[in-house]
Amino acid sequence: MAAISKHFLAAGIYVGSRVGIHLRRSPDMVAAILAALNVGAAFVPLPLDSPKARNRLVAELADLNLLIVDDELHGSDFPARNRMRLNEIGFAGNPILPVAAFDEQELAYIIFTSGSTGQPKGVMVRRCNLDYFLDAIDQVVDFRRWNRILAATTFGFDISVLELLLPLANGGTLILADDHQSRSSDALIKLVEGRERCLIQATPAMWRMIVSSGWIPNCNVGAICGGEVLPTQLARELFDRSKAAWNLYGPTETTIWSFYHCISEADFADPGKAVPIGYPLPGTSYAIEKADGELGDGELRIDGPGVSGGYFRRPDLNEGKFTSALENGPFDRFMTGDLVVERNDGCLMYVGRKDRQVKLNGFRIEPGEIERALDRLPFVEQSAVKLTETRSSEKCLTAFIVAPQLDERVESWGAVWDAAYDLHGQTSIAEGTGYTSTFTGKPIGETQIKAWAQATADRVLGFSPGSVLDIGCGVGLLGERLLREGLVEYQGCDLSSAAVAAAQKRLAQQFGQSPRWQLSCVPANEIRSAVSGPFDLVLLNSVVQYFPDEDYLAAVLQQAIALCRHGGKIVVGDIPAASMKPVMARIAAEAATNDGSGDADVEQWIKTIGRGELWLDPADFARITQSQRRVAATDLDLRLGESDDEMTRFRYDAVLHLDSDERTPCHVAAVYDFEKDVPKAGDLSEWLKTVPDAFILRQIPNPRVLGKTVQRQHDPIASVERDEAQVLPLTPTSDLTLEDFRRWGTAKRRAVRIMWSEPITKGSVDLCVTPLDSFSSLFERRHLSRILGHQMPQSVSWSINRQRDYKVRKLLAEILPHYMIPSQFVYLSKMPLTYNGKLDYKALQTVDLPQFSQERENELPDGSNRDRIAAMWSALLSIDQPPLDLSFFLAGGSSMLTVELARRLSNAYGVDVSVVDLFVHTTIIGQAEHVERLLNNRSAERTERANNKIIDAASRRHNAALARRSARVSLRE
Repeated sequence: MAAISKHFLAAGIYVGSRVGIHLRRSPDMVAAILAALNVGAAFVPLPLDSPKARNRLVAELADLNLLIVDDELHGSDFPARNRMRLNEIGFAGNPILPVAAFDEQELAYIIFTSGSTGQPKGVMVRRCNLDYFLDAIDQVVDFRRWNRILAATTFGFDISVLELLLPLANGGTLILADDHQSRSSDALIKLVEGRERCLIQATPAMWRMIVSSGWIPNCNVGAICGGEVLPTQLARELFDRSKAAWNLYGPTETTIWSFYHCISEADFADPGKAVPIGYPLPGTSYAIEKADGELGDGELRIDGPGVSGGYFRRPDLNEGKFTSALENGPFDRFMTGDLVVERNDGCLMYVGRKDRQVKLNGFRIEPGEIERALDRLPFVEQSAVKLTETRSSEKCLTAFIVAPQLDERVESWGAVWDAAYDLHGQTSIAEGTGYTSTFTGKPIGETQIKAWAQATADRVLGFSPGSVLDIGCGVGLLGERLLREGLVEYQGCDLSSAAVAAAQKRLAQQFGQSPRWQLSCVPANEIRSAVSGPFDLVLLNSVVQYFPDEDYLAAVLQQAIALCRHGGKIVVGDIPAASMKPVMARIAAEAATNDGSGDADVEQWIKTIGRGELWLDPADFARITQSQRRVAATDLDLRLGESDDEMTRFRYDAVLHLDSDERTPCHVAAVYDFEKDVPKAGDLSEWLKTVPDAFILRQIPNPRVLGKTVQRQHDPIASVERDEAQVLPLTPTSDLTLEDFRRWGTAKRRAVRIMWSEPITKGSVDLCVTPLDSFSSLFERRHLSRILGHQMPQSVSWSINRQRDYKVRKLLAEILPHYMIPSQFVYLSKMPLTYNGKLDYKALQTVDLPQFSQERENELPDGSNRDRIAAMWSALLSIDQPPLDLSFFLAGGSSMLTVELARRLSNAYGVDVSVVDLFVHTTIIGQAEHVERLLNNRSAERTERANNKIIDAASRRHNAALARRSARVSLRE
């Protein structure tokens, strides 16, 4: 701290200056905070996990006097009058700690929060505010009883200041989670487990993760929860598992926390009541502002020494929010905008935000009240309610619900793949894989499928494994190739029983019944129950896109890692990149424009491509692997292969090196830019003769992506491969393809790795060349640093469950008036969160969902079967008047939606419409004719059964008459 303070003063930083801190979560970050406070400056957090664009805007709004960064890779374009690199500061010696004199009204820090207009607003927290808060919160939690605290909250969230400064102010221990650990509940548990006692502060979202991970063993935990409403069920978990638990409340404008409630058994006496926010911190007071004569809740005003100095350079925002009890005095009152109600004992209950109140059909509705009712239901983990618009611009209440549903989605994919494999099981190799082209809807060509499988096999064989576990083995294409190349032990598993049966047949025909190979039908997340291991290598090829969400992927990777030997490898192949969707959409739209075969709207194609699938950008995938303890390195590389198709052009592979990275670090001698450094004329291969053994070449035009589409010819005998190729760009942009670079590297005995340049949609690639079995930390750090450089899109999977809807409505009707019962229910795998861990209500608006009809499913419109099925399509796909001869998939349908369509058709017509049927009959005309055939068959069967009954009855009557006549004859005799 002393060395940084000295450099601050030398750079002209003094009392009143503003220092932007853009550092990794390390002791150096804490030292920089203390140094800024020591010289009288105010620190401005610019956390690495905050979006880069937002950090740039905050730096501009804060008018920074100085920006301190780790190195040249971070914050290079953030505006600041001066900048300082941490790696350039000399820490040798024992410099004397400089001391500055300053007034308690000077600023300690400025935290920028989201504004209602979309522009961040900076909250100015004064030194007197911070001093007061640290003393007041210590009186509540009695820090010396715990003596240590875990610091895991993102630096951009004001509650992190408590974690960073409270232990230092009281001579305690600060356990600082680094950038990777702070995102993983497992890593946080490992940091704290075994310690005698520890305070932990987290939002409800993080506490849920810690609870679901099994809690912290061998540690007495003091649990501090705040930042959003604490659900009663989670409060129960914290109370039962911790030594003490508090629910805290407070806006950033009143310095971190202003109210506290120590959770007790009494909080659970009435399950219908929420957890209180409690009483004000010592020294804080409050008032509840209500309209004249109004009873019940009112807006909370917080008074006292915690009230901050207002918004930085925004007096217009201060007006009406900040006031002073003294004329011209400093601010000491703040209107929170939060609605509360006071109990008889003076304890406050949080009701909701004043500005979340909505009006629908003349009724004033508080969404928070509906959320609390939903959260009380046994199958609801978390809920959020919003006022949304339907396609017809009508307002309605929509409830977003997190409920257990992963098994349902996995089972749905199993049904899809069973149908696909059954449908094509007796045809060509390509059709038997079940893979279809995004652009044509037809099976991908056999030649391309063989090349695709061989490329993955080559990558696997490059590690010379003796044993391989293939998760998602499909029909056994990879298993066949690996065993043919001499693999000693192969085990494959797949969710689809039809796929496993096809693989069994393929391998038995090629290798007979042999102990070298074994297959099993099991979901990926239950793999440890089916195989034992250990394996040299675990393979997941072209399977992760069918996982429900990132959490499921992380769980599967964890099991795969557990099945690997020490020093093993995980190869994840054929991962579709989310940022490539706009490129694919442009290609598909241009092709549709050229031949009129489908929708030419690029935005619609962006929504359609990959719907219901998990697509991950490279930084997304690398971020997920960071939480896996045994992963020593993540190596990303574009797909291998000569073929020019969607399997190679928009996807990439990842290799996880476990326990240690056997590759040797290599220093790159030169970094080139294709546009600036490569000669425009002549052969590129000639230029390559002049480069050093290790170099990086950036921004190479990618011939797999750049170029123009060509118009397809309406040739009835055109092959599938021709159809596929004709809708893809064909114009090369350099004299070498990506595979040419790799072949060149093989000839030169060099390792070649290729990744997309940023931004991915630009269509360029970066290439890194090093000696064999080595890697460039500069190349990998440049690409993986983006994990922390900006917030990646969250993967939120959704589902619709009509049976559950009716159950939810029935239960809500027992507690809420009819006008408060949501019209739509959307079930999510998890709630989208802001970068500081709060529920992101704005993101719920952008969840891409088809607008399902509000009619009951059996109330279809009158008319022909075509009209009725068209109505189902409209409801499922959010399109009006779908063309009768257009494929369901080209209209925006996905494999997942076929499951829902099959169910709806079966329910509506009372016949069994299978998913396989919908793969065969893809148009409205075809589906209507198929349904009519099923109905006619059923009618014929009913007629036949009725006739048989008549014949049986007549036969019985005839036999009875014969018996009576025989009896009479016998009697006469």
